[in-house]
Amino acid sequence: MIRVRAWTASAVLVALAVSGLTAPARADGGQTRGHEGNYDPGDWSLTGPAFMHSGGAAYELTLNLPNAVPQGGVGLTFAADNKRMYVPASRTLPEGTQGALNFRLSAPSDVLGDVTITARLDGVAKTRSHTTRVRPGLSNFEVPRPTYGGRTYEGKVRLNGVTDVPLTVALASSTPAFKLPSEVTVPAGRSSVTFKVTTAPVTDVVFVKITVTLDRDILKWDEVLEPAPH
Repeated sequence: MIRVRAWTASAVLVALAVSGLTAPARADGGQTRGHEGNYDPGDWSLTGPAFMHSGGAAYELTLNLPNAVPQGGVGLTFAADNKRMYVPASRTLPEGTQGALNFRLSAPSDVLGDVTITARLDGVAKTRSHTTRVRPGLSNFEVPRPTYGGRTYEGKVRLNGVTDVPLTVALASSTPAFKLPSEVTVPAGRSSVTFKVTTAPVTDVVFVKITVTLDRDILKWDEVLEPAPH
């Protein structure tokens, strides 16, 4: 299995002033050094997704600074009320930084429920916060093995936790010989869903690539379809 942590190109389009950002850190903050005076950022804001899925899929936080950072730079720190959450690493924003800055946010598989992320600027009295709901991500794709052609099987998609709302999962196969439904729905209060897998008769071994997608969370799964025994 290969997990693809899918995220849009815009998630890394950070302003030139903050290019070269480090990977997300755990939510226990860090020390920054920056402007010691009273920086007035204007009516600054922190926005992000209303919900996200755990397991490492990346989402965007957007920090908007109407006024430019003064000479000497300004320290920026992110923190979350769930210490297991991955938040952007602390950093110093260089002089002149202004406008919308995008940062990467993700949740490990052991985080579920509402999480509040807070941004703090050195020398600025008020912080800005954003609350997102973390829902389960993808855990596993299952089908009985060995898998023979010309048969019908029960497949299963598992999440890494119980969902509070129905979640639609997209399924795709690299070959029509391994037929899957285009999508299945995990009901609220459940952590998995079953579905029918139909295989076509084959005379040789066929290698099948399965793609399972839940929002930005993607699993790549390899299966082997074998000729049915006589």
